[in-house]
Amino acid sequence: MSKRFNLPRGMSDRGKDEWSFFLRLQQEWHAISSRYGFLPVALSPIGFEETFTWENNASSQRIYQFNDQKQRSLALNADSTPSMLRMYTTDKKMHGRYSFFCDIFRYSRQPLRHFHFLGVTEVHQKSARFHQADVHACKRMLSISRELLAGKAKACIGVNNIRFWKALIIAAPDKKSESAEIFKNLARLSGNEALDYLAGQLTDERSLWLLTLLSGNLLSSADYQPVRCKISELFPEQVHLLDEVFILTDYFQTVAEFSVYADLFNFHAFEFHDGLMYEILDVSRTVRFGDGGVYHQYASDFMQENTALYSSVIVPHRLKKVSADEQKISAADVMLCLDSELISQGQADEFLQMLRDNNIRVYDVTFSNARFHYQERERLSIPWLVFIGRHDLERGTAKVFSHREDNLQTVDYANLLDYLRINALSQ
Repeated sequence: MSKRFNLPRGMSDRGKDEWSFFLRLQQEWHAISSRYGFLPVALSPIGFEETFTWENNASSQRIYQFNDQKQRSLALNADSTPSMLRMYTTDKKMHGRYSFFCDIFRYSRQPLRHFHFLGVTEVHQKSARFHQADVHACKRMLSISRELLAGKAKACIGVNNIRFWKALIIAAPDKKSESAEIFKNLARLSGNEALDYLAGQLTDERSLWLLTLLSGNLLSSADYQPVRCKISELFPEQVHLLDEVFILTDYFQTVAEFSVYADLFNFHAFEFHDGLMYEILDVSRTVRFGDGGVYHQYASDFMQENTALYSSVIVPHRLKKVSADEQKISAADVMLCLDSELISQGQADEFLQMLRDNNIRVYDVTFSNARFHYQERERLSIPWLVFIGRHDLERGTAKVFSHREDNLQTVDYANLLDYLRINALSQ
């Protein structure tokens, strides 16, 4: 088949059900975010290649890059984080909180190369009290996800901080010379694999003891304070990161329909985070809906000034996969079939406008064959069908079919608007 009728691998059109789901999700996301002070914005789908590949060699392998007519190297939007930093700069740093819905294009082996992000970003100059700000910002972002996904998701909080883990490795005297290689391998692992790897590498009793403390479920328990005192003996500069994890997990323990737990051995997006990080997972922990956290170092390097950055994204198509909402999207409230030979265009336009002025969505067609219109109504999931033909005009009536009642009724034309306003809009 000709390429005219195909899309490149990894690309797809969005059908009415999927796109309507995305639009509803987007509206709800912006509404929730606005309650936390985030302004809705739209990100450009195209930027300069340097925006996405700056000091990130991995990104250069997965972007859609092309040259424009002036031979400038451009790329499709591959990540919302650098795009938001660029926008923050062009916005003259007037507002620090944004909510967005954007297209993401990534050339990879994954079957989906074009998808979307729902996200919030908070960016401002880094202050001396940024540790306290980290907790508040992550609490805001997690709360937005909680409101959107109540009952459908869990959050896993961890610490992706190079200094934190290097301190643990270097705490073992016999591993100082090997710390770089250990750390490099550690960054490729997560969860129990990372824990087992560290346990096999750290032979020093202090380090193994500390590892045991960190792997326990103590961060959300009453035992945290005595554990914190012991950890601070080896981690005086990094213990605040554990405090932040504890504060967040403790705060969300009291929130219904949103479970938050700590996993310090989750190394997702390790190269970008430098503090608190989290993943948003489905209740079975098998599907990752999104992630977020602290990106201060990345933002400061990108902006070339001391910058605090917090960002969180949700991937809508992953929500769609596990959503129990199978509601069909209707093209309209009413399909209106008019006989164009009997009803003038002016009369038809006047009646259609009257319905639409009353917030009744109308799919208007010229009457041809009743069976065809019944089938068309069902295909478009339109709940009401109205016929106005020759005999109806003579009698001053209209025939109205209700999908819910599965019957055909005769309604006086003079009462048709009120009838539809009461019945069609109620569905």
